[in-house]
Amino acid sequence: MRLSRALLVLVLVTGSSARGAEDPLLRCQQHIVAAAEGFLARREAVLVGCLARAARCPALATAATAADDPCLGAAGARCRAQLGALRGPARRLDATGARCTEARPLGMALSAEDFFDVDDGLAFDDIGSFCPGTPLAPQDAAAASRCQLAALTCSGDHALIASAPDAARLLARLGVPLDDTPCLRAGLCGDGVLDSDEECDDGAGNSDATPDACRSTCVEAFCGDGVVDSNEECDDGNTVDGDGCDNDCTLTASAGVCGDGVLDDGEECDDGALNSDTQPDHCRTDCRLPWCGDGVVDTGSGEECEPPDTLFCQADCTFPQSLRSPPLARLTPAPAPTTTVAPEALARCRNALVSGGRRLFDRSRRRLEGCVVPLTRCLLGSGDDACVARASAACSSLVAGRDAARAAAVAKAASRCAPVPVDALLYHLGYAAVAATCPSATGVGDLVDCALRQIQCDAEGAVSRIVPRAYGLLDQADLNPDDAFPCVTDPEAE
Repeated sequence: MRLSRALLVLVLVTGSSARGAEDPLLRCQQHIVAAAEGFLARREAVLVGCLARAARCPALATAATAADDPCLGAAGARCRAQLGALRGPARRLDATGARCTEARPLGMALSAEDFFDVDDGLAFDDIGSFCPGTPLAPQDAAAASRCQLAALTCSGDHALIASAPDAARLLARLGVPLDDTPCLRAGLCGDGVLDSDEECDDGAGNSDATPDACRSTCVEAFCGDGVVDSNEECDDGNTVDGDGCDNDCTLTASAGVCGDGVLDDGEECDDGALNSDTQPDHCRTDCRLPWCGDGVVDTGSGEECEPPDTLFCQADCTFPQSLRSPPLARLTPAPAPTTTVAPEALARCRNALVSGGRRLFDRSRRRLEGCVVPLTRCLLGSGDDACVARASAACSSLVAGRDAARAAAVAKAASRCAPVPVDALLYHLGYAAVAATCPSATGVGDLVDCALRQIQCDAEGAVSRIVPRAYGLLDQADLNPDDAFPCVTDPEAE
């Protein structure tokens, strides 16, 4: 059942004997949820509308841009105007921390301690985990809100790219500036086109495990990337001297250390320069044998996936039976399709994918908020067992209905894409990138399901950024978030 924003607000401020509607802690969380909902919903609607209008332009099938084609030009102008209008919702979200902790009129007089405390407050001390490139000053509520805004923007952009892998390229063709949206701009890396801020881009050849390859972040191979390149003796992924591999990627001169190629006491293996934490079936840089859970799919040991104990990977690093099907070739970029597809069919398919992805992202996020927000009220309020039990039951129901919700979205989008063969989906709509992440995909429905799984995951991750203590609340309610909600981020593990 879909929970509206009004209902989310209602469950925050009602039903607690210890914390009433005027309690600053709950009022602040209510304000954050409402501001985040307003920003995310409007931004996703604008971006989906931009892509839909672009899809209706016949020139989209060519290399034309907004500067060349009137239809693309008009679509781009409207898109830029609507994105400009998002400054208001962005400012409201950006101001939540200050408004929560200020005492003047319209402020909520929440103490900085309650705003940041990870045990009894809103846990905004953990928000910095979602903005690793932006150092935050201690107890700075305004900076915490800026970080939250950036993190939520990235969550929404990542979901958009999952349904429309070529979204960044299309928006660039519309003349939409991407400089302020680094997570959306990142979608350009891996398309085989060298952009101004990329050192390299070899498309399917990008790799974080192959020596001398362009890395998946579109930077050249470098000392410290964990891969032994042709001009390196070793590369343990760090710049620490004396640990077997020095910071210039040469072997440490002294013997008896991990990485010197000699099997010493306490080492399971030591292949010297061949030790790697990114290449399959290699001795690891701590001189341990590869294992299930090390983040690398070691096919020589029978592994099929990583990490274990997730929705898509069993405890022994093999796929669940439901995902066992002949793999689709990993094609990025894909070869041109063998059949001609009507532009109208491609436009309908593209619109179905992006609009269906947006609805699933929105509904999945709100459903999980409808579980986490009541837990906030219960566990930060009275701690009443009956209250926690009711909220936990709602969360368990969400887990049970999650696959059904995605299956319905997949069926609807796939039916609109039925006239589009797989090779056209890979080539024209950029789904070769999706295929590369889903080796079990065999057809259009499988590819759509793969994309929507990622979107569902992005939605759950977004809740972690709206309610930083979401993981802890689920854990306190004995719901085992690692199993039930593997995409809800534990900020302390980031």
